[in-house]
Amino acid sequence: MIIVHAMTRDDWVDGAELVFLAKKRTRDYHGQMNWSNFSRWFTIQLMPNVPEDSIVILDNAQYHNVLVEDSFPGASTKKAELQRWLTRNGHARRP
Repeated sequence: MIIVHAMTRDDWVDGAELVFLAKKRTRDYHGQMNWSNFSRWFTIQLMPNVPEDSIVILDNAQYHNVLVEDSFPGASTKKAELQRWLTRNGHARRP
């Protein structure tokens, strides 16, 4: 089973639960929780039900960053690419 939900400091967010049967027998859920499932849940179930003044915090799961062209580099990013990303985003070391 794959279970996705959201909570506030007070309680679970009503209507934000997503539960579905994992169809692939893998060691984790990453092959089945993907951008399509996540974006549908986020737009249809989470955003209409989360309190208006909420801050949504996501981890850096790959399916959270699909549409971000210049997302933060991952653990497998090579040093040269990390340096380019830091320079492009204004974080380069100043002389």
